[in-house]
Amino acid sequence: MKRNILIVFVLIAISVIGISFLEPTHAQIEARPNDDDRQMASLIKRLTDQSTDGLMQEYMPDGSVKMDLQDRFQSVPLGLLEENGEISMMCVTSLGEANGFLGRDLETGKSLPTARTPAEPREHDHAMTEEEYRFYVELIEQAAQRRLDNPNAATINIINNDGAGEGFNSTAAPAVPGEGGNPGATLGEQRLALFNFAAAIWGAYLDSSVTTNVRSNFNPLTPCSTSGGVLGSAGTINIHRDFPNAQFSGTWYHAALANKLAGTDRNTVNPEMTAQFNSDVDTGCLGAGTRFYYGLNSANPGGTVNLLVVLLHEMGHGLGFSSFVNSSTGAFNSGFPDVYSTFMFDRTTSTFWNAMTDAQRQASAINNNNVLWDGANVRIGSGAIGTCREASTGRLELYTPSPVEPGSSVSHYNTRCSPNLLMEPSINSGLPTDLDLTRQQMRDIGWYRDTTADLVPDTITNVSPSGNSILVGTNVSVTWTNTGGFDRNVTIELSTDGGVTFPTAVATNVANTGTFTFTVPNSPTSQARFRVREHNFVAPLGTSAANVTISGGTPTPTNTPTATPTNTPTATPTNTPTATPTATPTATPTNTPTATPTNTPTATPTNTPTATPTATPIVPVFTINNVTQMEGNAGTSLFVFTITKTGDNGLQSSVTVNTSDGTATVADNDYVPITGQVVVFPSGTFTRPVNVTVVGDMNIEPDEIFFVNLSAPTNGTVSVSQGVGTVLGDKGGGSLGFEGDIAPRPSGDGAMNSTDVIQTRRFAAGLDTPNPATNELQRADSAPRATLGDNLINSGDVVQARRYAASLDPLTSSGGPSVPPFGEEELAAIIGGAFMSGDARGPVLRLTSQNGRVGSDVTVGVTLDRSGAQVAAAGFTLVYDPAKLLSPVVRLSAKAPAGLALTVNDREPGRLTILVDSVDAITLSELVSITFTVADDVSGASSIVFDQRSISVAGLFGDTIQMSGVETNVRITGRPRR
Repeated sequence: MKRNILIVFVLIAISVIGISFLEPTHAQIEARPNDDDRQMASLIKRLTDQSTDGLMQEYMPDGSVKMDLQDRFQSVPLGLLEENGEISMMCVTSLGEANGFLGRDLETGKSLPTARTPAEPREHDHAMTEEEYRFYVELIEQAAQRRLDNPNAATINIINNDGAGEGFNSTAAPAVPGEGGNPGATLGEQRLALFNFAAAIWGAYLDSSVTTNVRSNFNPLTPCSTSGGVLGSAGTINIHRDFPNAQFSGTWYHAALANKLAGTDRNTVNPEMTAQFNSDVDTGCLGAGTRFYYGLNSANPGGTVNLLVVLLHEMGHGLGFSSFVNSSTGAFNSGFPDVYSTFMFDRTTSTFWNAMTDAQRQASAINNNNVLWDGANVRIGSGAIGTCREASTGRLELYTPSPVEPGSSVSHYNTRCSPNLLMEPSINSGLPTDLDLTRQQMRDIGWYRDTTADLVPDTITNVSPSGNSILVGTNVSVTWTNTGGFDRNVTIELSTDGGVTFPTAVATNVANTGTFTFTVPNSPTSQARFRVREHNFVAPLGTSAANVTISGGTPTPTNTPTATPTNTPTATPTNTPTATPTATPTATPTNTPTATPTNTPTATPTNTPTATPTATPIVPVFTINNVTQMEGNAGTSLFVFTITKTGDNGLQSSVTVNTSDGTATVADNDYVPITGQVVVFPSGTFTRPVNVTVVGDMNIEPDEIFFVNLSAPTNGTVSVSQGVGTVLGDKGGGSLGFEGDIAPRPSGDGAMNSTDVIQTRRFAAGLDTPNPATNELQRADSAPRATLGDNLINSGDVVQARRYAASLDPLTSSGGPSVPPFGEEELAAIIGGAFMSGDARGPVLRLTSQNGRVGSDVTVGVTLDRSGAQVAAAGFTLVYDPAKLLSPVVRLSAKAPAGLALTVNDREPGRLTILVDSVDAITLSELVSITFTVADDVSGASSIVFDQRSISVAGLFGDTIQMSGVETNVRITGRPRR
C-alpha cells in the first residue's frame, strides 16, 4: 500500500521550488492576501509561461538548430508545513494549481477547497538503510574508477558559481557536523559535497563523451518569509534539434542528451544545466527551525527539506525527463516535437503525441490515467510495478490529472504507481536505491550504454551455445563477449521457437562475467536459442547465432494426458471376460484407449513438443501513412509521417527512409530531403515518426505532393512502401493566409487557435512588432470583420481572433487595409486605439484617487463604467512620472470576473500599456489594480493619466465602443527622506 504523499515536485525544463508555511494552524490559509502571496502569485504566473513567443531558433553551420529557453516551461514546487511539523510539497504548472494545493487564492486571499493529503511523520520509514547507503557509495566509487579507466566517460560536473565567503564558499559552521554522512566541515563544503554526491549518482548511470556542466550556486532569493519562499531552480538551459546522430529528425533534445548523441558540445558558451538554491532557507527565513537537510540520505527530520531528493529528481528532468509541449494549448515548441513527447501514447485514441494535432494533445493532457510512456526499456523493466502499469504491454501511466487547471504536468509518472517512483510528482518514503525506472526512460530517449564513449553502443557478441546439441539435465555454460567496458549485471533467457520469443529466464540479474552455468531444463526442441542482455534493459544484447538442439528429455504431462491408465493396465480385462479385446483390437480403444501406448511409449512422439516449432516465425511488417496539411506562407512546417510495425519477434528491426520528388521538388526548395535515414524499432516498439520539413512561401500555387519511401528492412518486410505528403496550396487562405492566423510567427499555420489569440494580445499591447515582410499586420488586423480591419491592432482584434479560434466566425482570407513600411510614428498609430473624445459621456474608464506615503506602496485602481455597453475587451496606456512612482505591478482586481485575461507592457518607464479581455461580457466595474512604490525624495502630488489616443474598447463581436478615460492624482504625504 502506498503511504500518504509527502513530497510532490516536477521539472519540465527548469524547476523552481517555492515553499509556503502555515503557523500554527491551517486557519491562516483563509487570511487575506499579503504582499508575499501576491509576489508568489506573480512569480508563478511568470515562471509557468509555456508560450514560445520571442524564443529564437539559432541555425548552426552544420544544419542543426539550438534554442535558449529563457527560463520558460518552468514548474513551481510548493511546500506546506503541516500541523505535525512535516512538509508536504507539490509542484504546479499554473497559478490555479498552486491555489488549489495551498487552499487559498494567492491574489485575493479567498479560501478554496483542497484535496491535499497532509504529510505524515516519517522518522521510522523515511531513513535510508545502511544497505541502501552502501549501494550508493559503491556505485559512485565504481563510476569514479570507470572515469580513471576511461577518461572520456560520462561526467556531471558541478560548477561553483558563488563568490568568496558565500554559497558554496560559506565558512559558516554547518547546522549538524557530519549530517547524514556528509563530510563537509563548513556549510559551504556540505552544500558542495551534496551537489557532487547527487551528480555522481546520475553520472554512474549515464555514458557520454561530453562533460555535462551544471552551473550551480546558492543565493538569497525572494520572496522568503513565513508565508512562503522560493527554494531554488534547476534544469536544462538550451535545447537542440537536427544535430548529427540524432535518433529523430525535427525533434528537440535536452542539451546534455544532444551532446551525448552528437559526441560534441553543441553550445560551448553555456553550461548544459543550471541549479540555483536559496541560501536564506538555511537562516530560517521560512520559519523557525526550517532549513535544508544536507545528509547524503533521506533521514531528514521534520521541518527540513531533503535537498538530495530534490536534486536527484530535478537533475532527472534536466537530463531528459520533461516535455516542451505547451500542455495548455497542445502546441509544440516552435512547431517541433521533443524526444520526450515522442514516447507519449494515448491509449484512448491509440495515438502518439507527436502524431496528434494541437487540439488532440490539449485533450490528451488531461486524459487521466490514459497517457502512457511507451518505450521498450520501460516496458521490459516495469514488471514489478502495479496499478499504473498496463499489464499487456508494460507501458506506464504518466501524470495527466483531470479536472485540472490548464498546464497540467505530463512530465512525471502517475501518482498511482506502486511502489513509488522517483519521477512521480510525489515521493512518499525513502530514496529510491537505483533511480528506478527513470534509468529505463533515459535509455528510451537516447542515453544508450557506451562505456568507452566512442559513439558506438555497447553490445554483446559470441553468445554460446550456438548451432550444437545439449542434453536435458546436464550442466551447460552460457558464454558471451562484452564489447567496450560493459560490465552491468545481465539476464539470460531461453527461446524454444528459434528466437521468436524468450519466455524462460535461465538467470536473472547475475554478474556479467561472460559465463554462467545452468542445468538444461526439460524443454526438448531443435530450435533453442539463448539471449543475454543487460538486466531490465533491452540492450546491450546478444543472441545465439544459430539454433541449438535440446535432446534427451521426456514428454511433458500436458502432451500425454492418458498416462494414468499405465498404473492399472489389467483393469480392463477384468471387466471384459469375453476376451473380445484380443480378437478385435480395433474395438477395444473405446474401453482401453491407453492399453497399447503403455507398452509402446515410442508411439507418443506425435504428442511431443517438437510439433510446436513448425509454426511460421513472426516476421515484422512495416507500413507508412499519408500526411496532408497546409504549406504556410513563410518559414517551415513539419509533416510528421508514422511508420507502423505489425508483428514482433523479440528482435530489433529497422527500415531505411528516403524522400523523392513529386510535383513538390527539392530543386524548387519545396521541402528538405531525407536520404538514407535508418529508423530503428527495438523489440516491443510498434510506431516511429518520420519528420519532413516543408518550406513555406508566398507563391500562389496548387496542391503539391512528395513521397516518403521505405526500403532495406532488417528483420522484417515492407508492405506499404510509400507515403504521400500532400502540401495544400493557397486555395483557402490565399497567398496572404487567413485573417487572425499569426502564430506561430512569422506566417501562421493555416489554422486558428489559442496561440493566435495570445499573439494578437501581444501585438495589441505593443509587446511584439508586426513584420511587414510577412504580412503580419494585415492578418492580425481582423476587426472590424466587415472591412477586414482598420489599420489598428487593438482590443477589437483580440475579440475577433478569439471568435475565429472558437469557430464562431468562418475563416476568412486575409485582406483589408495595408500601411506603408513602418516608421516609429506609423507604428505608434497602428498599436492601440483611435483618438476618443475626452468628455465623460457614454462608457468611461476611471482611475481611482489615492493617497501615497513617501517610501511606501500605493495602489491605484482602474474601473469601467459600462453604461449598458456589452464590453468584452479594453486596452489603454497610462502615463505617470517614473521619478515619483516606481516599480509598477499590475494585477487583475480581486473583483474582476473569472476568466479575464490580463496583458501588460511595462517596458517603457513612465508608460503602462494594459489589455484586459474576456470570453463573456465584463459585468463588474473594477478591472485592474496597479501598485507603485512612492520614491523617498518626493512631495506634493503626481498625476496618472490616460493616453487618450490609446483607449480601445470592444464589444462581444469585436465592434468598437466609444470610450474616454478620467485621470487621477496620487497625493504624496510624509517628509522626503534625505
